[in-house]
Amino acid sequence: MNSIAKFSYKQIENPQTISSSDNGKVILGKLGSAKKIIKFPFKKSPEFEIYDKLEKLPAIIPLDGIIEKDNKNIALVFPVAAYDLKYFLQQKKMLTPENLFPLAKTLDLIHEKKFLYRDIHPGNILYYNEIWCFTDFGLARQLDAEGNFKGDNSRPLMRYASPAQIKSSIETIYDDLYSFVLLLNEIITGYRPWHNLGGPFLLMQKNKDPFPPELDLNLKAFIQKTLDKNPRISASQILREVININ
Repeated sequence: MNSIAKFSYKQIENPQTISSSDNGKVILGKLGSAKKIIKFPFKKSPEFEIYDKLEKLPAIIPLDGIIEKDNKNIALVFPVAAYDLKYFLQQKKMLTPENLFPLAKTLDLIHEKKFLYRDIHPGNILYYNEIWCFTDFGLARQLDAEGNFKGDNSRPLMRYASPAQIKSSIETIYDDLYSFVLLLNEIITGYRPWHNLGGPFLLMQKNKDPFPPELDLNLKAFIQKTLDKNPRISASQILREVININ
């Protein structure tokens, strides 16, 4: 990140909070003449280091700069995207699995570089430069030499989390692929997984059955392959097979 543009905290004008959680704080603010999305990761987050290694991949929102305060990096600066996938689906707009090929390829590249994204859901996928892109690497983590992540206190969004993530057990690339299949299913069926449940009822049902009732029958085998950790699957392979089926 040595060559990236750097801004001071005092340069942010008209800040408006978009979201705030254990994953960090996101604001919309003006830097110079342009509005920007500014992400303040939580203090112990490895997001700066992870973004430095992954942001050149094709379907990732580009980094426009870094916010500094007292000679320390405190926030990441991004361009403002048109909309996220959550908003797009809520508007009942048409989207086909073919539109996600750049996203699937990028997820495979993330895995090849020995990282997990860990938080795949429509709110973390933005439409930018005419493709769907990943944003927010606050929960992303590096895999160990065996391809495992042994967990910490960070928690992905419950609705799209894998069984291993819910149980805080060892995670692998198959946990990302589980969430990716749920995302594909939402695009195909128009329903969020376990759409009529929330809170403790959602957790209870997910612990009982990792297959949401809205799951397209053609996608059930792909969920099973992620649970079985089938070594022959990848996001791109799943997407190609889903397209052939549909």
